[in-house]
Amino acid sequence: MYVEPSHKNLVPLRKEERELISGEIASSGSGAFVFIAITQFEMLIKEFRVTLPMTVDEYQVAQLYSVAEASKNETGGGEGVERRFRKNVHELEADKLKMREVVKIDIANDDVSRGDYKEDEDPVKYKSQKTGRGPLSDPQWIKSVEPVMTAYKLVTVQFKWFGIQGKVENFIQQTERRLFLNFHRQVFCWTDKWHGLTMEDIRAIEDKN
Repeated sequence: MYVEPSHKNLVPLRKEERELISGEIASSGSGAFVFIAITQFEMLIKEFRVTLPMTVDEYQVAQLYSVAEASKNETGGGEGVERRFRKNVHELEADKLKMREVVKIDIANDDVSRGDYKEDEDPVKYKSQKTGRGPLSDPQWIKSVEPVMTAYKLVTVQFKWFGIQGKVENFIQQTERRLFLNFHRQVFCWTDKWHGLTMEDIRAIEDKN
């Protein structure tokens, strides 16, 4: 099994788009394409949408810092910024778009397992001293915070083992959701660690790891 990262698109939310969030968390946002291939037979497409209280430029620094700091690789790769509002941010073809299932992730309100929970990485309790952002204690925080953006993470799964298809699908979905949820909770709760850093600072941190 391998993971092949592709391009990433970043789009900030406009105020008029927030009315759609309750039913379509973040109809605009950023995205990273992650392709997990086992062997082709059936295809599972999940689009994870994670809304964050930060700007697009901050997210670029924040995710790189958090990856370097945690030595994880779930955010994908690629460069470039796209600032247009698009529902089909990954430009999926019509047949794949029909197969896509949207999975909404709320870094403040979604349940975290007891083993993963850390009080200092809880957005409901965290307040940034540098930016004044947080705590995200309001259940409707997505509609009121400034700034705000959304990350789109697309995961495509292909495999052909008859009899265990459902188990594999559920395992990958749960694993990817857990990784994206925990990672982006860290991204926000580490705001005071990465805020103000430049891309050169991040590269220096990466070189040390």
